[in-house]
Amino acid sequence: MIGCVPRFATRSGQVMKARHLDHPERAVSRPEPHEPIRAFRTFGSSACRILALGVWLLAAPALSEVPAVDSPSDVQTERGAHALRDGRLDDARGHLEAALEITPNDPRALALYAQAQLLSGDALAALGTLDRLRQRDPNAPGLDYLMGLANYRLEDWTQTRDHLQAALENVPGHAVGHLLLGVAYQNLDQPKEAQREFAEAARLDPSLEAQVAYRRGLLSLGSQNYREAREFFETVGDRLPGSPLARSAATWSTYLMEIAPRPWELYATAGIGYDSNLNLASDDDAFLVSDESDGRGIFEAGGSYQFGGGSRSLRVGQTLYGHFYFDDTNFNQQISRTWAQAVVQLDPRVTADARYTFEFAWVDMSQFRQTQAIEPGITLQINSVLSARAFYRYDDRDFFFETPSPELFDRTGEVQYGGADLYWSLPPLLSSQPSWLRIGYLHRQESARGDQYDAKGNQPIVTLSLGLPAEFSAVLDGRIEWRDYDEPAYLGPGTFSPATGTREDRISQLRIAIQRAFGAHFELEANYGYTNRNSNVPSFDYDRHVVGLLATYLY
Repeated sequence: MIGCVPRFATRSGQVMKARHLDHPERAVSRPEPHEPIRAFRTFGSSACRILALGVWLLAAPALSEVPAVDSPSDVQTERGAHALRDGRLDDARGHLEAALEITPNDPRALALYAQAQLLSGDALAALGTLDRLRQRDPNAPGLDYLMGLANYRLEDWTQTRDHLQAALENVPGHAVGHLLLGVAYQNLDQPKEAQREFAEAARLDPSLEAQVAYRRGLLSLGSQNYREAREFFETVGDRLPGSPLARSAATWSTYLMEIAPRPWELYATAGIGYDSNLNLASDDDAFLVSDESDGRGIFEAGGSYQFGGGSRSLRVGQTLYGHFYFDDTNFNQQISRTWAQAVVQLDPRVTADARYTFEFAWVDMSQFRQTQAIEPGITLQINSVLSARAFYRYDDRDFFFETPSPELFDRTGEVQYGGADLYWSLPPLLSSQPSWLRIGYLHRQESARGDQYDAKGNQPIVTLSLGLPAEFSAVLDGRIEWRDYDEPAYLGPGTFSPATGTREDRISQLRIAIQRAFGAHFELEANYGYTNRNSNVPSFDYDRHVVGLLATYLY
């Protein structure tokens, strides 16, 4: 089964990569995060505050160019205007306060004083000063623009939008005004209007490219187009290297690399292990149980590439896997797996996916099995911590080894699966790393040419992932299947098992993996797997212990 994994499952500093391993030699399927993130819609985040600072510094020259209103010249007003142009905000406020003591309703002094308050970060006081200016002169030049800026600082996005729209009707070529209006639209959940204003700001003033790219990056983030978002954030770093805005963009880029895969991915795994009972077991059944133990080497390599992004994507990949026993090479196995997975987000809570897999397996470099599989599924994000996935899988399988009685042991045929999984995101328990729980159910039905394999099975599944101290994580997976066969077991030439009736097996599996990432590319894993197959036909009883130590390089 291709396991469904929680869309919210990530861990600090390192994404747990799912490499679509369907063979049981690997400890457990690892979560591949699909959880979309929402762009911040207010300036509560440090990233948005950094942007606001950059915009204010950029807007400062425009603020001092508000046309003067006819009024008697005043020495204090002129001194305040000169200090404001020089960036001496404390001096400017002192001179302008003195001017307003002499002439409380002087429109020019009020406009300049509001600018000084805004640039000092006192937006609420600036809004009060602008209200005085509006009462004195409702048509004062630049009034709407200044009120838009004050409301921008106060995060009143509706008032910001209304005042900046009015200001731009009078001065449509004001690039910073279009940029700030775009921010207001963005925070009002109007992305199309925001994109329009950002495009106009960049057209009017190409020097705003970095500020516009930052904002477009946040828009792409909100629409889950992570690849485009990274490109915009990289533009910010290229245009304003070392700036606070570039540092904020770099933080977003790093986060995106953790929560969303790049278009392409490569990895290689090497390790050693021990197998207490050599056989050609798969998730479905066992062949040639040997009751012999041996050490083995393990190697795996693969890669994938994603087309599209956001609400629609297609990822194609290739995996090569092999394990090689030290002594008994008859049980060496190699697998080539080619796969493609399409994902379509139907609405913010519902995602449909479909996966196709073509797999070819060899035993000691001799052809063994060919499988084609299709698995459609649908995922519902119930809330921020709970999701569910239902799926169906159809396998068409061909086996190439010869059997003494093809009518009994020809395993070529089909296997159908159906099931569902529930995932809970758990609060951090032992460390700050995330934890999650899966509870699932799987029904399996096989129909083969050889009637020894026709069977039905039901399997509950429980998987727990825990964040551990020192950046370790643990995954525990337990499952048990009750499988009922359609025919009595064949025990030898002309001999069946009528005394026990049809064959009934109980297959219990426990898998444990301890993992730790070292940097962004390297990961170590120690795993243990236990299988107990209990049958009413004694010759099918066996236990198996598999231990492995793996090192993976991700790129």
